[in-house]
Amino acid sequence: LLTTITQQNKEDISNILKFAYSFSPSNFAFDVLYLYPGIKDYSFYVPYKNLGVYLNKAMNDMSKRNAHNVYFNDIPHCIFGFYNEMVIMAKHFVKLKKWKTKLKMCRKCRVSSNCDGFYRNDIERFGSGNLKPIIY
Repeated sequence: LLTTITQQNKEDISNILKFAYSFSPSNFAFDVLYLYPGIKDYSFYVPYKNLGVYLNKAMNDMSKRNAHNVYFNDIPHCIFGFYNEMVIMAKHFVKLKKWKTKLKMCRKCRVSSNCDGFYRNDIERFGSGNLKPIIY
């Protein structure tokens, strides 16, 4: 099972996770929308710099439920504020790398080699906010 995090469902991550687990899936993943070049309507989109609040809530809920086999597709580790073993930078995302970029802070990040960076459209439009590299 897979759900994409949007403005419309970001507050319901706990309920989505609970609902998904009612089906006893072998795995479950959270995903972010791909900001393809030319996107004009961002009303559905949760910027990287704002995503951590919702994902960390999901992580907290997962630990309470002892949830396993939950993954986060193509989401930089710094969004969580720590190296997250549940993050997947899958090979099928290779074609998207041309639309991604790494920031100056990524040079200091200890998990930079396991991360593809950020969508350019996101960073150019919304900035990086308070995101920090993983240095411990």
